[in-house]
Amino acid sequence: MLRTMMALTSALLLAGGTLAAPAAGAQSMSAVSQPMHPMMGMGKMGKVVTVDIDEENGSKQEGIAKLVQVGKNVHVMVMTEGEPDGVAEPIHIHPGTCAKLDPKPAYALSNLQNGMSMTILKNVSLSSLTGGKYAINIHDAKNLAKYVACGDIK
Repeated sequence: MLRTMMALTSALLLAGGTLAAPAAGAQSMSAVSQPMHPMMGMGKMGKVVTVDIDEENGSKQEGIAKLVQVGKNVHVMVMTEGEPDGVAEPIHIHPGTCAKLDPKPAYALSNLQNGMSMTILKNVSLSSLTGGKYAINIHDAKNLAKYVACGDIK
């Protein structure tokens, strides 16, 4: 079911559909995150990287993420199952791996809500995310120090 939803939402992502608002504080990160909008210039689409998001700390929350190079930007789409309904969970790209995560985020993503987060990272290359060690990390909405799911970007 999740993979079918991901395929359908991938089509929306690649078409520049209107989706979630940017995460709070995104402007202060090293790249500017913004929601996807149908009027944005798509530019040339490049490689797609899929990241498996695995549960942590008994959350039973798991899913997948797709990162797509579109011109000078990276479009990031995350879909999960098992999260609390209606709860906005902070989600970031952190330096490190899920096994050894730097607690300071490199890039803020739009909060994960109802199993979905979509963000455009402005002026970021996919190769910079896959060439180093980064992970997509979902935080518990009530306790940011508690991680509920994570996936290494490879």
